[in-house]
Amino acid sequence: MKTIITILTCTVFTLISQAQDLEKIKASKDLFILIEKREKSAFTKGRSSSKSFTRKNSKEQEWETMYVLHPSNKSEKNLWLTYKQYLDFDHMDRGDETQVFYFNKSFIKKNKDIIITEKLIDKIGFQDFLKLISGKQIFVIDKDEIKDNKIKLKQVISYDLNYEAEE
Repeated sequence: MKTIITILTCTVFTLISQAQDLEKIKASKDLFILIEKREKSAFTKGRSSSKSFTRKNSKEQEWETMYVLHPSNKSEKNLWLTYKQYLDFDHMDRGDETQVFYFNKSFIKKNKDIIITEKLIDKIGFQDFLKLISGKQIFVIDKDEIKDNKIKLKQVISYDLNYEAEE
């Protein structure tokens, strides 16, 4: 009986210690959202590249990546998280590129309690998620972009938009 209680206690403690800390996330001015490629993901991803809007020769490069979160409730608007080389034209004129950081892959494990996942979004609901990210600096961790054990954190801009084709 003691063994069972010990195992249950350890299991509960492990689950609690691994859970995301919503209060820490709310208190933070920077938010990290983990994008994982999987079946039935609520996120879709798109890219575009251009020779214009770049300062580096005429070399074509990626200048925009869009992550679209499709809420499970179809009546709600989609959320667009967009990474651009420059946040806006003022930043482009000054040559201030959007913030990008590289960390060891262990960053995800060490900070799992403050990294927002799709599972957490489902748990708290889409509207509460929108309130959570409001006014915060958002960084995306795209698991597809992990290379040589390094992750790339990209600053993104959020748009709560819903583009529906009119018939």
